Amino acid sequence: MTAATIIACSASVPSSALACNETQRLCVEYALDLDDDWDPASEIGSVIPARGARVTVFRPPPEPPLGFYLDEDGCADFPTQFAAGHKVVVHPSALLGSGQNFIVTSHDWQLDPNQSTDFDSITSLIDEDLDPSPRGFCNVGPADDADTIICTTGPSEISNLMAIATYTIHSWESLPGSFLDGEHRLRLVRMVNAPHFAFRTQHDGMTVAIGAEVARRKFIVAHEIGHWLQGRAQIEVVGNEGPTGREIPVNYHYPRLDHVDEYGNSLQGSHPEPPCQFAIEVDSIAMLGPDFAPLFEAHGLRSAEYSNAAMVEGFAHFAASAAFNSINNPSGAFLYYKTPDLDVVPAYGDPYYGVLGSGFVDLPGTTSPVTSTAGRTAWLENSCGEDWEILYFDEEQTVPAAVSSEIDWLRFFWEFLTLDDTPQPTFWDVVYLLAFTRANHSWVGDPSNDSRVWEYLVETLDDGNSGLGTYKARFVSLNGNHSVWYEPSQ
Repeated sequence: MTAATIIACSASVPSSALACNETQRLCVEYALDLDDDWDPASEIGSVIPARGARVTVFRPPPEPPLGFYLDEDGCADFPTQFAAGHKVVVHPSALLGSGQNFIVTSHDWQLDPNQSTDFDSITSLIDEDLDPSPRGFCNVGPADDADTIICTTGPSEISNLMAIATYTIHSWESLPGSFLDGEHRLRLVRMVNAPHFAFRTQHDGMTVAIGAEVARRKFIVAHEIGHWLQGRAQIEVVGNEGPTGREIPVNYHYPRLDHVDEYGNSLQGSHPEPPCQFAIEVDSIAMLGPDFAPLFEAHGLRSAEYSNAAMVEGFAHFAASAAFNSINNPSGAFLYYKTPDLDVVPAYGDPYYGVLGSGFVDLPGTTSPVTSTAGRTAWLENSCGEDWEILYFDEEQTVPAAVSSEIDWLRFFWEFLTLDDTPQPTFWDVVYLLAFTRANHSWVGDPSNDSRVWEYLVETLDDGNSGLGTYKARFVSLNGNHSVWYEPSQ
């Protein structure tokens, strides 16, 4: 796909030119500046190919500029009669996938604290070139191979976002079984005045908003793209995303168990099991006001949450892990990104909670609280049994209240995917499991559905139309390792 016509050679060939109708090969790399790329199992490096990137090549006169997209290796051939003197602009836009059906763009946006819940202004975004030099050019010359030009973008937050997003999507698409054949847009928004924010907006379903500081953390960017992936898979399966949790009041967003008793009455954060509470200090809260505080305090890696919320967040952690780890190796790593406020939740100061230091979470974890970083497997059951075993929110016992934690769902999904035993699902089987289930059940916004996600997922495995029934025994048995669902004694 090109943005300009490729012209024939000029009749006047300078002495420094190649022969007429020769081509040069251009390969572009994104420079990365990351805070969470130190673990060998999930490391991606400081420079990665600019897969599918849109570029403009300025050839020496009299040849006009050429605009085109690079291939999946971050390279492309272009015609020129010159061996040197080219300049390249790398635009924050890319086409990915075998059918170029994934469209990724990056933009800047000023978050207006007076309209903090109104995302309409995202539609008027400003593109910027990746290279931070004044004219946006990446000056290049021939590499060791005289027919190849190597161009590396300067490090920047936009370069980070494009690199992480294209790497993540390429990694997922490289795994067998992808069913996303339609056109899918991912719009990355760098929020220049909200450095610690990160969320996928429900305004249009395609926008992931990332603060300037967050752009240095590949796992949180990929986590938010994981939410995007779940929504796009839902669209592929049924044609729309359906209702979403963020369409309900913000103070309901991912309600924590430590805010309610077993009948749904507010406890104002006084639940007796603090290891599964969560609180975090975020600088942006002061700027945006108290209405946004629940978005940040509402959930963390080990907090007790209604099961639908814990599963959705755990899946996004899992999707990020699948992008950066080898799924052929059951041992993986996830690097978490929220630091708890120990003045509010001192129980998070236990010595094996990796978030306090490195953020390292081992996959799939172990039963030992000493050797399993970030907390032992079946965290909620073993650390907050009263939370885990709550059965109902109402005295009539009609509204089930299953609860779980993000870390348990993360490790559950990871072992479900990687356990070396047949039949073994693919990554895309897991994505489809959620999409098919979501197509048949609204598991957010309705108290009667807020914690029934396990029931609905198993129902999908039992549904012959899903084609996933062969994995039910594996799915159910692994609950014994990770306790994402409490089964009452008969």
